Amino acid sequence: MNNSLERLERYILYIVVFLLPVFVLSAFVDSFGLPKLLLLALGVTLILVVKAVRLLIDKKMEISVSNFDIPLLVILIGYVVSSIFTVNNKMEAFFLPGSASIVIGSVLLYFFLNNLNFSQKNGVKVILFASSLTVALTSVLAMSGVLGNVSFLKTFFIGKNLSLPGGGIPQAIFLAAMLPISAELIINTKDFAKRVFLGTGAVIVTLSLVLCVVAALPGKPDTVILPDFRTSFAVTLDTLKESPIFGAGAGNYLSAFNKFRPVSYNATNIWQVRFSTASNYYFTAVTETGLIGLAGIVLLLVAIIGLARKVRFNSLQVFKEGHILSLFVLTVALGLFPANITLISLFFVFISLCASTRRNEITIPANLSAVPYLIAVPVLGLVSAFYFFSYSAVSAEHLYRKSLESLNNNNAKETYDLMRQAITLNPYVDRYHASYAQVNMAIAQSMAQQGEEISDADRETIATLIQQAIREGKNTVFLNPTRSNNWELLANVYQAIMPFAQGADQFTLQTYAQAISLDPINPGLRIALGGVYYNLGQYDSAVDVFKLAVAAKPDYPNSHYNLSAAYREKKEYDNAIAEMNAVLSLVEKDSQDYKTAETELENLKAKRPATQKTQQVQTSENLTPPVKEEPAITPPLELPEEATPPASE
Repeated sequence: MNNSLERLERYILYIVVFLLPVFVLSAFVDSFGLPKLLLLALGVTLILVVKAVRLLIDKKMEISVSNFDIPLLVILIGYVVSSIFTVNNKMEAFFLPGSASIVIGSVLLYFFLNNLNFSQKNGVKVILFASSLTVALTSVLAMSGVLGNVSFLKTFFIGKNLSLPGGGIPQAIFLAAMLPISAELIINTKDFAKRVFLGTGAVIVTLSLVLCVVAALPGKPDTVILPDFRTSFAVTLDTLKESPIFGAGAGNYLSAFNKFRPVSYNATNIWQVRFSTASNYYFTAVTETGLIGLAGIVLLLVAIIGLARKVRFNSLQVFKEGHILSLFVLTVALGLFPANITLISLFFVFISLCASTRRNEITIPANLSAVPYLIAVPVLGLVSAFYFFSYSAVSAEHLYRKSLESLNNNNAKETYDLMRQAITLNPYVDRYHASYAQVNMAIAQSMAQQGEEISDADRETIATLIQQAIREGKNTVFLNPTRSNNWELLANVYQAIMPFAQGADQFTLQTYAQAISLDPINPGLRIALGGVYYNLGQYDSAVDVFKLAVAAKPDYPNSHYNLSAAYREKKEYDNAIAEMNAVLSLVEKDSQDYKTAETELENLKAKRPATQKTQQVQTSENLTPPVKEEPAITPPLELPEEATPPASE
């Protein structure tokens, strides 16, 4: 019985290691990352169940100790405590993006792999090679267009840029890290036929690696945009200044990026992009876990560097122990690029292959017969609770995916119902509430703008939809009040109902102000806030806010255009003309924007009468002036007391 359970445990390990780079499911919005997280969680918990049963039967425990244990435990502690003490929305830490769960599962996987003997770890290397070959073959077939001709394959198998590990960069790093292990297997294999097979597979892996690298070169369609080193370093450093011990919290890098990216970032050509990871994995980890995570990473890097003493880089010895070189490749790559679940989990797998372990078997004395039950029963209980709560979370994510498909098919009712069901199953995901708020708001606006007299029943329906939109917008803020995007969403909801709801204007001002405090160098937020002041006729405040938008990004034409409009309303024509001239200096001369600004400049110079000055000019999508809106419903709806925005922290 014990041997059967031991084999079962080993087979589960092999299956998890093989599937981590290749497992995908179309049932979720994230078809690549979430399935791998679920696979890792399922594999780790099943092994825990098997170990608990073995403990109850044999009254024995196997514990392996290595030089990597302490660094990995420190990293694990960093993610756990940051999730507990820093993260407001625990669902992001443990589910999506699930940074804490990825590290917890990967560390447990490392300890389970350390219980394998030398020959069994060699089996893990073969499994990894098979997985890399699967990734490479799939990628080559996708690039060649072969998979696109297979009708029954899902949509994400048809694209020529298909990457099972979850992106071109993760795939390239994985394949590059696998080449030394491939060489090790070829050198250490005596059978000629096996060598031919392994050599052929290594050629395919190399070909796929070259194609991935070429596709990711600058100027290519698959080029990945990453934040620069300076921006990432500034975000990490300022996060440590504000929260040195725990960092921004696991899975909460986006909030740190919004709040702490330097103003110099606005001078780059990607200034509108918001990143959920730093330029490399180590900066991301330190930002999310603070000094605890930093200490663990430093200890881990020191231990890995210590392995260099075992490798003779001037001989074939480096390939006879290729798994060590593979670990070096992956370690360096994580210092240059961000990582997803595939790379993080495989990083811990490679560490286990390089660890020098001491296996210890602990037998429980007969007079302590209750100890196995005190250990195994809580483990089984925790695993059962995990499965129970995970079922609701996974089902909700699947329903959310279906709701987005219904939205793409313009099926408003089905979208509405599916999102509501997803929220009922898992009310702790701010994405669900944000989407549901937008759906409610879109339906309310559609009903309010039908162009015919609105009945009392319609007014009641619109009022209900607006209240639901506000409630869901507030829920996004409650779930993660440190996320600027959530405050911006709530501000957008309030701003959308300004034409037909009393009091919405002040709520809009409050929420935009809070969004700006969490994303201080975003010119778009200041333009939006300035537009609200403009709409309310508070032109002095509008000018002040638009000036700050200009200061945040002086080369952004929209900021100058809106500032010119506010000066125009104040009859400060010289200032308005100066700002419009700035617009002309920033837009292309052969563009519609240039013609729009040129026309407005002529009108300003002519100093039109007051009755003409507030007329709007036709603009392109890029130059967007502040708009004065008229009530869409007369009399305006009265918002209930619970519609007030939540207090900011």
